[in-house]
Amino acid sequence: MTDRSAGLAFPPNTRRCHRLHSHLYDFTIRVAAHNILRNFPSRHRELSVIYSLDDQPTGQPAALVELLLEASRAALQIDLANLQARASSPIQGKLIGTWPGEHYRLLAGLAQIMRPAIAVEIGTWQGASALALRAGGAPSVVTYDITPWQDIPGTLLRSTDFDDGALQQHLVDLRDTEHFEQHLPQLRRADLLFFDGPKDRYFEQVVIPRTLVALSDRRRLVVLDDIRVLNMVRLWSSISAPKLDATSLGHWSGTGLFWTGA
Repeated sequence: MTDRSAGLAFPPNTRRCHRLHSHLYDFTIRVAAHNILRNFPSRHRELSVIYSLDDQPTGQPAALVELLLEASRAALQIDLANLQARASSPIQGKLIGTWPGEHYRLLAGLAQIMRPAIAVEIGTWQGASALALRAGGAPSVVTYDITPWQDIPGTLLRSTDFDDGALQQHLVDLRDTEHFEQHLPQLRRADLLFFDGPKDRYFEQVVIPRTLVALSDRRRLVVLDDIRVLNMVRLWSSISAPKLDATSLGHWSGTGLFWTGA
């Protein structure tokens, strides 16, 4: 049996050696990178990669640049003190107010400029992003997770946040095709979607492409978190819709903006 990839024939033992060498190389690179990270003076560090943009599969992002500039000007004036007051620790409160570097004030700025009738968030976690969208003026925020907000340590959410129906949480895994189809009408009503899922090399890789296809009927803004984290780089690079890396004015680990249906 031979391996004829790339038109070449390798004996089985040679093929195994190539695979072993590849795994060892990857392991060596990761060990070296982690050693560098370990000595880097920062509270939180992640592996990433830099790459050229001229050869990226994307449309013209001029409208996204204009939107980002307007939202950033709005973020300069936005005060999330009421949200910071809910923080369960000093560092949590500091992160909510930090901008650029964190994305909460930018999310509020986007909501203020766009005035989306409905904003959808994928990944509730502690609720800071959903509350920031509400603080920016989004009249309705629908947030998805697989864990109830009450069970998340350090949650900023309160039961009263849900009293008037302007904020809703759905407990569903959108990776599941049946669940995705059930909630597709809700997703299609959204003007702004914020993806802040687990970054587990699977969830976003399934849900983002599915969303792009299902929501191709009209233009909506999608905000994608952590696009510079190593296991998100290839996904972000592969998105062919008009897109913009807004990291310098968003989250330090990467903030990406793109249009559906454009």
